[in-house]
Amino acid sequence: KPDDTRELIFESDENNLLTVIDGGKDLLYVGTDPNGLVYRVNRKTKESFVMFDAAESEISSLALDGKGNLYAATAEASETPALPNPADAKD
Repeated sequence: KPDDTRELIFESDENNLLTVIDGGKDLLYVGTDPNGLVYRVNRKTKESFVMFDAAESEISSLALDGKGNLYAATAEASETPALPNPADAKD
């Protein structure tokens, strides 16, 4: 707030809140990991609920179009496998 006071409006058991987008009309959308959840949060009432549970572990980005449709970009967190050594290649 402008007077530098703060108030908790959302709490989650998720490890990371990866993306937040303003939905207008006092709404926020929050993308998380490691469970790939999208929350809808009302800033005034402090009510929140999971509106999408992705098969992937991360919601890496959120976007709203001009009609108010919400889009979520998902990703699966994993360790990158080692690249093959070119010296080991067979002709």
